[in-house]
Amino acid sequence: MKTVINHSLKLACLAALLACAPVAARAQQPKPTAQALAQPISKLQIENLDALAARAEHVVDVTIDESMLKFIPMIIRKQSKTSADAQKIAKIAAGFRGVYVRSFTFSDEGQWAESDIAGIRAQLKQPGWSRIVSVKTRKDGQNVEVYVMTDPANLGGLAILATQPNELTVVNIVGKIDIEDILALEGNFGIPDLDIQIGGSDREEKKPEPKRNAPPATKKP
Repeated sequence: MKTVINHSLKLACLAALLACAPVAARAQQPKPTAQALAQPISKLQIENLDALAARAEHVVDVTIDESMLKFIPMIIRKQSKTSADAQKIAKIAAGFRGVYVRSFTFSDEGQWAESDIAGIRAQLKQPGWSRIVSVKTRKDGQNVEVYVMTDPANLGGLAILATQPNELTVVNIVGKIDIEDILALEGNFGIPDLDIQIGGSDREEKKPEPKRNAPPATKKP
């Protein structure tokens, strides 16, 4: 896993561009109803992590809701009109309802604890969430976990917990996203390069063995 901060900064810059959208246009939008304010299960509550900012040497805080996400496909296409990868990312992002990132880098180890993300882990144990990737590196203490929302009754979603002794990153995407899209989004929207293949060789379907022609049946005399 490469350093997650560099990738998170890409989305932070994008959020700054979106913040420049005309305020008057947003003010004319109707107020959301109580039903619209109800958060889907795929939207994680990660605001408690903000308390870590005072201890961190570097902080990335990205919150892009649905009203701002509609500009992302347009911006991505303008930045690289001829890039097939950019077009694919823009298409994937068109199904998002929200992107939320909290990333912290500390000068020393021990500045964050498992108790800081215990509430997030509890949310990921709710029905509908499934962990599809878990990678641990004993050498440098890296740990990457990827969860997807599979409950058809709720909006789709993605959650990534990427930790090191002096780093903590949480990524939460609300909206339609397929498992195959995760690798395409590495390095974008605050998602770190996972450097893994989802499912590995276990997901490869075994090719059926060719049928051998059965010997012709012999008639009994």
